[in-house]
Amino acid sequence: MTCFPGLGWEYFADNWDLPRLEALTKYQKQNPPLHMVVAAFAGHKPEGSASIDSAAEFVPVATCSAQEFNNVLAGFGLPTE
Repeated sequence: MTCFPGLGWEYFADNWDLPRLEALTKYQKQNPPLHMVVAAFAGHKPEGSASIDSAAEFVPVATCSAQEFNNVLAGFGLPTE
């Protein structure tokens, strides 16, 4: 996400939500960014993706149950499925 020039974590924390992130992730699985296509063509293999546990080291996250999360989404009028 922060590979876009001039955009840092703060921008995404302030301007993105989970539905937008999910939509971008789905889009990029079908239409990968050019730098990833070039890297794959050159034979680079990614090391793997980070887990939420490793991300929690850098971004403060709280865990909740799926039902609690759905209740938060519903409180904002967002779909839960």
